[in-house]
Amino acid sequence: MSEPHTICDVDHTFYKIIEGRPLRQLDDIKVYMRNIRDITLFKANAAYLKDQIIQIDTSFAFEYNEYTAIERLFTTCKDNFVKFAKESYTNAKHIQQLAEDIARKVDEVTEELESLSFRYVAVRNKVGVILVIYDTLSMYRQFLDSLSPVWWREKHVPGFDEKCLSAMVSQHVSNVKLTADAEAKLFFTKPKQISVIFDNLRRQCLTYMQIEVVSSSLVSSVVKAKNVLKAQAMEEIDELQYLVGTYREYVKFMEVKEEEAKVKFQRVLINEFQALFCSYDSSKLFTCLQYTNTQVFHGPEDPKDDITTMMLHLEREYMEITSALDSLNQVVVKEATNDFFSEDLKMMRRAHKAQRDLKECAILSNALNMSFQPPKWRHKRRDTTGNVSTNRFVK
Repeated sequence: MSEPHTICDVDHTFYKIIEGRPLRQLDDIKVYMRNIRDITLFKANAAYLKDQIIQIDTSFAFEYNEYTAIERLFTTCKDNFVKFAKESYTNAKHIQQLAEDIARKVDEVTEELESLSFRYVAVRNKVGVILVIYDTLSMYRQFLDSLSPVWWREKHVPGFDEKCLSAMVSQHVSNVKLTADAEAKLFFTKPKQISVIFDNLRRQCLTYMQIEVVSSSLVSSVVKAKNVLKAQAMEEIDELQYLVGTYREYVKFMEVKEEEAKVKFQRVLINEFQALFCSYDSSKLFTCLQYTNTQVFHGPEDPKDDITTMMLHLEREYMEITSALDSLNQVVVKEATNDFFSEDLKMMRRAHKAQRDLKECAILSNALNMSFQPPKWRHKRRDTTGNVSTNRFVK
C-alpha cells in the first residue's frame, strides 16, 4: 500500500467493541487491561496477516504479468528458432547439393587433366628426344658447314659469317645456332670430300708446327728483349718518379717562400710604401706640383710624371726667374710691385661695391614683386583645444 493506514481502516469497530458494557470493580482492572491487551494483540496480528496476504496477492499479480510476458517472448523465440532452423536446413541442403554437383564436375575435370597431363608428358618426351636429335644433327651440320667453302656458306647458310665461325671454333661447336627455317642443304655429298678437307687441315697443322718450331727461338729472344726493355722502362719510371717527387718538394718549398715574400711585400706596401708615396701629404704635394707645372709650362698632364722630375723642372724655372730678377733694376721692380698691389686693391674695392649693389638690387626686386602681388588677410581658426589663433599673411 502506497498510503499510511491505521487500525480503524482495517477494523471499524476496534474502539467500539467495549461500548455499553458495564465496568467491574477496581480490583478487576488487571483483568480488564489483560483482556484489552489480548484483544488488541489479536486485532494487530489479524491486521498484519491481512497485510501480508495483500502483499502476496500484489506480488503474485506482478510476477504473473512478468511470467506471462516471459512466456509470450519464449513462444515467439521458439517459433523464430524453429523457422530459422527450417530455413537453415533448407539452405544447407541446397548448398550441399551444389557442393556435390561441383565436386562431381571437379572429379570429371581432374580425370580429364590427368589424361591431358599423361598425353602432355608423352608428347614432351617425344619432343625432347627430337630436340636432342636435332641438336646433335645441328652440331654435325655446323661442323660440316664450317668446313665448307666461304662462297658456298654465304650463299646457302644465312647468318653464318666469319664471326660465327670464330665463335664456333673457340667454343668447340657448342653455341652456334642456325636459323630454324634454313634449308637443309650440305656442301659435302661424299665422304671422300671430307677426307680431302681433313688431309688439307693435317698439312696446314703440320705447316703451323714447323713455323712454330722455327719461330720459337725468335719468340724467346723477343720475350727476353721485352723483359729487358720492361726492366729498363721500370728503372726509368722509378727515376722519373723520384725526380717528380723531388721537384714537387722543391715546388712546395718555393710556394712557402712565395707566401712569405707576399706577406713581406704586403707589409712593406701597406706601411713604408704607403707612408712614402700614398699618404695624404704625398698625394697633395704631387697634385700641387703637377698643377704648378701645367700652369708654368702650359703643357698637358703626363701620367709618367713623378715628384723628382716635376720638382727639378720647377727648381730650374725658379733659378732662371731668380737670375732674371737679379739682373733687373730694383727701383723699377718696386714700382711695378706697387702698381700691381694698387691694381689688386682697386679690384677688391670694386668687388666689394659690386657685392653691395647686388644686395640692394635684390632688396628692390623683392619689394617691387610684393607691390604687384594681391593683399593678405588675417584668418581666424580654432585649434584642437578650443582657443582662437590668428594666422597672418594668409590669402
